[in-house]
Amino acid sequence: MIYFIRGGSSVKIGFVSDKNSLPERLANLQCGSPLVLSIAGVYEGDRETEQELHRIFAAERYLGEWFHMSERLVDFIETRCRPFVAQEYHAIAPRFASGQDGAAPSKSIRMRSRLIAVRPNEVWEDLNVFLDKWTEPSENTHTLASTFQKCLAAHWAQTFPGKAPPTHTALGIAMGKRYSKTKTGGQQCYMAVLKPLSIAKIDAPEELELKIS
Repeated sequence: MIYFIRGGSSVKIGFVSDKNSLPERLANLQCGSPLVLSIAGVYEGDRETEQELHRIFAAERYLGEWFHMSERLVDFIETRCRPFVAQEYHAIAPRFASGQDGAAPSKSIRMRSRLIAVRPNEVWEDLNVFLDKWTEPSENTHTLASTFQKCLAAHWAQTFPGKAPPTHTALGIAMGKRYSKTKTGGQQCYMAVLKPLSIAKIDAPEELELKIS
């Protein structure tokens, strides 16, 4: 089976002989990627099909099996591929988590099983909703990264009760796509502020302080 794994504006065109191994392939790639990865689609085929697709999209290739997400590549995925449905993610996750293959699962396997169960696009969309609602750019104010993390935790607790918020790394990726980064006193900051109503409206902690340049 041919898979299309997307990360930002690029996509990896690869092949797996067993579709049940695709979630693990995604988890392995995600562990080494600063971008949130997701399966954009799958296409029936073998190694020869993979190589043919690499030739067809040779103009978009920029490194190994990674290609720029051009209009014709997007069109191919949307019209020729099918989704890798959620059931296919979750069918394999319990096997890794419980060690049903024999030996007790290692720490890395347990971590992968959690990654497999995540729907990357949903987390990314939820983060963007948070940023749209509570943050805005600023030309002369540096805000500590920890300030946004605390605000996100408060927002998440109200919006998704009982659901763990995204990691600091995920928030950092989302913030970095929108706002310039800098440092104040050795701490990571962004050229952005919380919107005036955000602290009162979500009852964020009093420690939220802005570092003004």
